[in-house]
Amino acid sequence: MSSLSIIVMASGFSSRFGKDNKLLMPLGNMTVIEQTLLHCQEANISKEIILVTQYDEIAELAKGIPGLRTVMNTAPDKGISESIRLGVQNAMPCDGYMFIPGDQVLLMPESIEYIAHDFYNHPQNILIPAYDGVFGSPKVFPANMKQALTRITGDQGGRQLINTHQHLVRTITMPFTRDHIDIDTYESYLRIREEFQ
Repeated sequence: MSSLSIIVMASGFSSRFGKDNKLLMPLGNMTVIEQTLLHCQEANISKEIILVTQYDEIAELAKGIPGLRTVMNTAPDKGISESIRLGVQNAMPCDGYMFIPGDQVLLMPESIEYIAHDFYNHPQNILIPAYDGVFGSPKVFPANMKQALTRITGDQGGRQLINTHQHLVRTITMPFTRDHIDIDTYESYLRIREEFQ
């Protein structure tokens, strides 16, 4: 059976959000990062979940989540590429890597399943979901790109590989059009928080 490594990236500096760590802000009866991890856990697919973070508080919160492994990012200043490298290098053998931003709290388990099943049918492709015509996350890269993923640099993330491997890119239209929304600013947090009250 095909399997995915879900890599949740939680090492950012929340520079646009303000002084607080947006991933630790309350949302419903838990924090932002816990909501994202819960949705990953609830997705009914063959998977492992790897949380990559620079924050001890987030690592502590994740301890009670079954089936999740935490990898500490000691060089977050290297950009998102460091989270990608650490996630891929610490993943178990799998068919592909799904990268989910830690603040993408509206990404429901059904959306994760939808993307995963499409990948199972196209395991050599880079999958990019489109929400009402807007490209977003989570993106999925095939396992045969493992070495390439560990060699990217800076804060461009997977875009470097997408640009150089256009022939492998597969876009899928998502039936759930709001799942790509994440938390960039305090104002966007307040809008999303209303939905969890």
